[in-house]
Amino acid sequence: MKIVTFGDSVVWGQGLYPQQKFAWQVYRTLAGSDPTPDTLQAYAHSGATIGVGATISKPALDGEVPDSYPTILQQCSGYQGATDDVDLVIVDGGINDVNSFILDNPFLDHDDLQERIVKHCYNDMLALLDAVTTKFSNARTRIVLLGYYQILSTYSDRELVPHVCGLHGLDLLGMLEKLGDMVLDKIFSQHAFFAEQSAANLRRAADETNQRLGSQRITFVLPPFSPQNSMLAADSWIFGIDKDLQPEDPFAADRHAVCDRDETDLIQRHICYLASVGHPNVIGAQKIAAAIVVALGQST
Repeated sequence: MKIVTFGDSVVWGQGLYPQQKFAWQVYRTLAGSDPTPDTLQAYAHSGATIGVGATISKPALDGEVPDSYPTILQQCSGYQGATDDVDLVIVDGGINDVNSFILDNPFLDHDDLQERIVKHCYNDMLALLDAVTTKFSNARTRIVLLGYYQILSTYSDRELVPHVCGLHGLDLLGMLEKLGDMVLDKIFSQHAFFAEQSAANLRRAADETNQRLGSQRITFVLPPFSPQNSMLAADSWIFGIDKDLQPEDPFAADRHAVCDRDETDLIQRHICYLASVGHPNVIGAQKIAAAIVVALGQST
């Protein structure tokens, strides 16, 4: 069994130790043993964009440190290993090209968001899937395209949401004083819209690529999260912040050290410290792993 991963922080498994990441769990379930660095090769990293049209390249930082580069297209093109013996490729992408931070802006233009989603989750994803299926051309190599989930919802703790949004400089507390709960309701609706429309466009890209290939090599898997499992909800499957506004993930102290080492910009370093916010927690990773295993079994 050999698995390769390309993508952003979701596929990387932000804030989790290796054994807690869903790619590790998928490998263990399918192979019946723990992976090695040779049998589970992770190129995904925090902050990665699909990167259509990117004209520069940078070396990879630690996977916990958010950076657009190497882009997901560059991750794929830079893969130097043998491809014929790869059993499964897990890939995602699009949310960093859209820019997830804009979902927290209550003044975001709906048409602009829709345009961004179609451009990056459909058009750019078509380009990425073409690159992945060309690189890994063996028909026996399965490809999982992972979708996204709703990060914030009406089940999220309304007292903590403004503090989360404030992590990237948005003064929601001031807006709430002037405009009331309509601010949060708009944000929640934007997160729901992104989850719904990104799924539709990613699935469309997968379906059209399969049609072009004349096979069902690509399996689209949507994380089985409901709004009740959103960040800061009572039954959350997503890392948030605690009452002291500190990250909830088990890897926080380790990430703090690599952020200090790899991130020189002081503002970006603070964002790096809190980079687990919005990512699947231990339970969320388990749910994604189970969904992937089930989907692969159903599509054989």
